[in-house]
Amino acid sequence: MHRVLRCDCGFEAGGATDEELVARAQGHARDAHGAEVAADVVLALARPKRPGHGETSSGA
Repeated sequence: MHRVLRCDCGFEAGGATDEELVARAQGHARDAHGAEVAADVVLALARPKRPGHGETSSGA
């Protein structure tokens, strides 16, 4: 199941696997906010992707 994590700043990270989702979310947190986020926190906050909604795959 595809999951996404939406940041308060508007960034949306998603991935085909949990590993991709975690990598993208952690990269965003580090690059955009100077923060480190544990993988278990990313996964706990992620939600199922709603059909018809796009996702940002990279960048800050």
